[in-house]
Amino acid sequence: MFAAMSRTLVGEKASAKSVVESGSAECNTETADVDAMQARFPNAARAELLRFYRATRDVKKAIAMFTAHEAFLVAHPLEELAAARQKIPEFFIRPCPGKALDGTPIVLVQGARYDKATSPEEYVLAVMDELERSLCRDDTTQWTVLLDSRCQEGWANLAATEMLPFFKALNTMATEHYPERIHRVVIYPMPSVVSRLWYVVKQFIDTATRKKVVLLSGPSEEGGPCPKELGLYVTLDALPSDAQDIHKELRSENEAQLDAVSETAVALET
Repeated sequence: MFAAMSRTLVGEKASAKSVVESGSAECNTETADVDAMQARFPNAARAELLRFYRATRDVKKAIAMFTAHEAFLVAHPLEELAAARQKIPEFFIRPCPGKALDGTPIVLVQGARYDKATSPEEYVLAVMDELERSLCRDDTTQWTVLLDSRCQEGWANLAATEMLPFFKALNTMATEHYPERIHRVVIYPMPSVVSRLWYVVKQFIDTATRKKVVLLSGPSEEGGPCPKELGLYVTLDALPSDAQDIHKELRSENEAQLDAVSETAVALET
């Protein structure tokens, strides 16, 4: 089944990528309204204004939304965001070196690194710092978000319920300050008990974002495997090198066979 799904995805890869890359093109009905926004905010990047407009499809609402966004950034300057970033675990959130199979850039969030030493509000500012460094205001590029829920030795490994305040604040941040930036959110692995929690969490996630969420089932205990279905969206070499070992299930069949041969050779030598 997995192989069949993989072949289907490969077949759709080119068309999906073209859709992602063509997102910056304005249609005729958008141009006039974005022109009005550009007149109101002459120093703003047009691509950014286009994203805020697409999130609302209403020029008045888009202007109000962008005004609030700019006011927030004035109240929370880059120095404050950078200071918040220093308070959270180093690799809680980071961009990946490679891209998803559909061509979108990837950001990896390792949820089990989250700890309660820093408030949810400061975590959100820290995430904004990472996004401000990674995103370009001059384009409408959408990102694939990977949320790895697995526990690891030495991490905080809090229960998902303890992260609800952060999830709520994060959704607000993404909706109000980075509209139209999310292409897909893949949450993995999701044990059945946590899957039930999703029905609670999705109540405070906007409908557009909710439709972009993919849940991959599996155990999330320490040392648990990565769901092979993640390979429908990303390859192993697209991930940071230090995260590849805990995603080894994404290795291709050829790589796995070579490893098996190597291990057999070592066993025979000894």
